[in-house]
Amino acid sequence: MKPIFFILCLLFVPQFFIATVSAVIIPKGVTVKKNIPYVTGGGERQQLDLYFPNGYENTAKPYPVIVVIHGGAWAFGAKDQEHYMLDGLFKAIFEKDDYILAAINYRLTGTGAFPMQLEDCKSAIRWLRANAKTYNIDSERVGVWGGSAGGHLAALVGTTADVKEFDVGEHLDQSSRPQAVCDVCGSSDLMLTVNDPNYKNIPWIKEIEQFLGKPIPEAKNEALRASPTTYATKNDPPFLIIHGTADPVNRFAHAERLKETLDKAGVTNILYPLNDTEHDGPLFVDPKTMSTMMQFFDRYLKPIPERRYSEQNRPKLFVSFPEHLHNPDGMTYCPKTNKIFVNFPNFNNMDKNLKKGHHEGGYLVRIDPETAAFEVVLKYPILEDTGQTGPMGLAFGPDNHLYVCDTQWFHSKEHKSRILRVIMQDGKPTGEVQIVATGTKVSNAILWLDDKMLVTDTYLELPNKYGTGGVWMFTKDEALNAGRNGNPTIRLKPNGTDSHLIVIEEVTKTSWNVPGGADGLTVDENGVVYFCNFGDGSVYALTFDAENKPTCRKIFQSNEISCCDGMFYDKRTGRSYIADSQLNAVHAISRWEAGKEIVFETVWANGDTNGAEGLLDSPCEPMVIGNKLYIANFDSTGTGMVNTKHDSPHTISVITLTTTESDQNHK
Repeated sequence: MKPIFFILCLLFVPQFFIATVSAVIIPKGVTVKKNIPYVTGGGERQQLDLYFPNGYENTAKPYPVIVVIHGGAWAFGAKDQEHYMLDGLFKAIFEKDDYILAAINYRLTGTGAFPMQLEDCKSAIRWLRANAKTYNIDSERVGVWGGSAGGHLAALVGTTADVKEFDVGEHLDQSSRPQAVCDVCGSSDLMLTVNDPNYKNIPWIKEIEQFLGKPIPEAKNEALRASPTTYATKNDPPFLIIHGTADPVNRFAHAERLKETLDKAGVTNILYPLNDTEHDGPLFVDPKTMSTMMQFFDRYLKPIPERRYSEQNRPKLFVSFPEHLHNPDGMTYCPKTNKIFVNFPNFNNMDKNLKKGHHEGGYLVRIDPETAAFEVVLKYPILEDTGQTGPMGLAFGPDNHLYVCDTQWFHSKEHKSRILRVIMQDGKPTGEVQIVATGTKVSNAILWLDDKMLVTDTYLELPNKYGTGGVWMFTKDEALNAGRNGNPTIRLKPNGTDSHLIVIEEVTKTSWNVPGGADGLTVDENGVVYFCNFGDGSVYALTFDAENKPTCRKIFQSNEISCCDGMFYDKRTGRSYIADSQLNAVHAISRWEAGKEIVFETVWANGDTNGAEGLLDSPCEPMVIGNKLYIANFDSTGTGMVNTKHDSPHTISVITLTTTESDQNHK
């Protein structure tokens, strides 16, 4: 049986809901324990109801919990009153029998002003943890959901986890910190109300004043104290913010302010706007909205399935680099010289002005795959407009020269990225670098296939899209001749309008909220091209007809992976290896064949590490030579990533692939 999550819910209560007295609709098979006191002698306003999924009594493992906090302007409402939003929430939570749900009451403003409402929410969470064994609750996996006033309190529970003044009463040895927060149309910054010259026209203004305990003109300090945005720190749990863009009660500015504050604090968060929606409406329980909410809770409340990796797959240290080579990225292999070529964009030491400290420019390094001896063979010339270069993906062309993606996006967002040609002679660069094309956004990986050159672009940043990536295609003749012998550089049109951009695919917003599209790029022995999305882990198969007309298919997407960086197909094993820089992992998927299911496996994953012993350190690029899987470690950091620090050493890891693995994948 899967673990169940405990979610603290705060319910939205519009005006028509106040008079409603019928009970919430309980899904079939769910059992409930009603009116459990979470404060000794506290009365009905300090009670909660526990809802248990089907099969609960037969399960030994503890269930995660979602706490639901009702709304109603802090003045009305109750934990079990019927409302379409609560009915939809219960249906979504118990669809898979994965969670316990705890719906709580709290003291309303008729009893007193803030902070007693927040104190009650925190008391309920501490009580749940103190009684976790009694009710088979996983005390380390507590989520909070709230709507309207409940959304405000849920957000406060999330941002005040380290503020001890609001933890009062019993069970103070227990934490009130949740592991995930879903705020539905809540207020986040009550100073928006205090500073509004037309505050008297705000709906429910009397209830807001009652909550703060003072008239609005006198309530500045109280508003600051009662605002979730006041307390946000980098230690706060992940947030999902669901809010109507036309909300007249809690304006959409509250959602934007909360996201802005969480972004500045470095907190993982997703803003999910409901377009043209007011303070309630059908979009709040739309299947897509409910799916987004459950994916969020699943991501942060469900335990990661136990994975066992063969020790034969444990990465070992292949090579370590000095400080001026701190950011290995794209790799390619030259069989004629038996050398690996690696690009170092050195993005990790940029300051706030996007300048790279004392590491100007990028480097090309040549490595012996047997001895790991390496040498810098080229320092790339800078782009005058930015003073920088960002060499990433690279591949040998049919003319035996290197073609390189120069990613300028980290220095300028104005379509300044380029495709370069590094002139080679006797296995080394001559020093001459030519510009093949300019005008890509984030040119990332590059691949030569028959009569064409393909390039992925990870952040097209098209208008009104969350995230988009794409694939550029250049004919063999134009790619080989552009920028040389008097031929002009190819100048690409911006914003998805150029005919060279043959594929545009949208990115699905995931819990780690990175809108990166097409990144890794590879091809199998049948000529099927694969590319993968950096921001959602999707994998696509791209095929061409005799006239080079492309057909693109999404062949794989899984909740187990949200990030695909580099990608490399290995004919020996019949699998594509994928670097997952978010999870410090390398995965493998089977090749695509019509009518056959894609087989996915995690080859290796490890926790946060500096890579000193060869463990993965935000891996970005895999490459197979013989039975050796080489993995460049980008060592990047960011919200939602396992890797937390850019530090030395700067490494490439290696995994020895077994014959057994190869045989199994060819069956």
